[in-house]
Parts: sequence; structure tokens; C-alpha cells
Amino acid sequence: MRSLPRLLPFGAHVRAITKREAAELASVSERTINRWIADGQLAAFTRAGHKRIYIDAEELERLLDYQPKPKIT
Repeated sequence: MRSLPRLLPFGAHVRAITKREAAELASVSERTINRWIADGQLAAFTRAGHKRIYIDAEELERLLDYQPKPKIT
């Protein structure tokens, strides 16, 4: 099921970053960020009156900390 961006509640304080910034921080493509959003692994939101999609930087950090690291053999 595809996850849609939610509207950021009024007065909410988050460190909002764009999908491009999130991709750079995570060292992945924007397409991967879009997939994480669609899969519900990463929540995205918009701000009232804006079409741009934002991501909470702290949530991205939690997701990256949770991602299993590949085994090197």
C-alpha cells in the first residue's frame, strides 16, 4: 500500500529536509528515498500551501541506524 505524505501539524517543530538532502545524507538515490516513503519505512510530509515533500531528519537518522549492515566475508 502506497504511503502518502501527510500535512505537518501546525506548530510542529521538526528539522525538515528535502528528499534530495535525505538521499545525500543516506548515500542513496532519491528513488530509494521515494521507495522508503512508498513502503512506509520513512514518513514524509508537506507544509500547508506547498507541494514539496519533506522528511524529518531525526526520523531518517533512526531509519539509517535501524538498517542492517551488509556482512563482509
